[in-house]
Amino acid sequence: MRLIHLSTYIKMAQFGSMLVLLTYAASVLGVSSLLNKPAPEYFSSPTSSLYTHMQTSTSSSTVQRTVPNNALTNDATLLHQILTQETTLRIELERKVTGILKELEQVKKTQVEAKTEQDSLKNDITLLRNENKQLKDDLDTMKRQFGNNSLSSSKPAICTCEFSNITKELQSFKREIRYTSLTFLDLQRDVTNVQSAVKNLSISMEREKTNQASINTDISVYQKNISNAIKDRVDEEILNFTTRFFSLETQMTMLNTSLRNLEQVLPKVRHFMNDTRDLQQVLLRIQHEQVKISDELLDLKVKNNTVSSSKVAFSARISTLYTSKDGQTVVFNDIISNVGSGYNNQDGIFTTPVDGVYVFFCKITQDSNNHDMFYQFILNGSVKTQTLVFGRLDHTHRTSSNLIVLQLIHGDRVWIKMSSGGVHFSISTEGDQSFSGFLLK
Repeated sequence: MRLIHLSTYIKMAQFGSMLVLLTYAASVLGVSSLLNKPAPEYFSSPTSSLYTHMQTSTSSSTVQRTVPNNALTNDATLLHQILTQETTLRIELERKVTGILKELEQVKKTQVEAKTEQDSLKNDITLLRNENKQLKDDLDTMKRQFGNNSLSSSKPAICTCEFSNITKELQSFKREIRYTSLTFLDLQRDVTNVQSAVKNLSISMEREKTNQASINTDISVYQKNISNAIKDRVDEEILNFTTRFFSLETQMTMLNTSLRNLEQVLPKVRHFMNDTRDLQQVLLRIQHEQVKISDELLDLKVKNNTVSSSKVAFSARISTLYTSKDGQTVVFNDIISNVGSGYNNQDGIFTTPVDGVYVFFCKITQDSNNHDMFYQFILNGSVKTQTLVFGRLDHTHRTSSNLIVLQLIHGDRVWIKMSSGGVHFSISTEGDQSFSGFLLK
């Protein structure tokens, strides 16, 4: 039972050692996850990978430091985050290292207990060997006594019985010795296993110490790199603050200079504002005078229209060779007179300037046409009269004229339209085509 208990205890110690290793690996991975970086390979290369990673992190932080900050608040927040992360990392590392030390102490206690148990087993083995030797001595003594008794005894039947009983006891004792030997061999194997386990445990402890030293070195390097990065960042921020302070001081100086210049210019500005107010008053008086003049001009214009309204007359003719088309408005381009400016020689239309009764006269002479020509008096697009100009090849230069009286209002339009056009006669630049009109009182 003691051997079984010892074997179970050794297995529990090995399991505890493995648990310590797993706990240590989990702590390393936990720290790496806090840093958002991959875990270093301590068993293959305890320092190089972490140191390389720290160099990369430091170089990346250097690159980041070259980027200008947009606001002081963002810089302070980033610095606070870096300090908080470092504090959290240190607390987590201390907690993990404390746990590992506790596990190491437990393993040491387990090793001491295993050694005590081993010493107890050795003592038991020694006692078994002594008992075995004592049994062998007793057996030899019994054999010698049995030999002496067989020579001197006179009662063979009794000796035979005693010898038979002794033989059975010896066989039983041999079986016990054989079982004891087997037990001793098993015990030796268990002791060997215990020694091997203790040796493996010692090797594991040495590895744990080596890994712990590597971890401490890496932590020191990492803390040093973090301290250097924080110091560089603080120095950079101090430099930026100093530069901004001097820049603000320069701007304050410029503002003070501008303020003094403004104070010197302020009297001139006030004088200018007074002059501007005087000019505004003058401008208001001028505007009042302009309003008065505009009213007077309007009155004069009304009077002029009133005077000129009793005098409306025009007369125009065609001064060039002219050929009209069907439906075309006849434009009498040469104005002889245009009292009241009612006739437009650009489109041939008379526009009524004032209300009244008007008289219109038109004369059309054709040249050599083999067809008749017709012209019409048009009032606002409505045909008022239509006049024939007779045309034959054997009777050329026929003339036709017409007169019409119309009641018009201001804005009415009157013009001559060729419902059937042709070639118009013109003997000279004075022409032989005319359109006239006047206001009839």
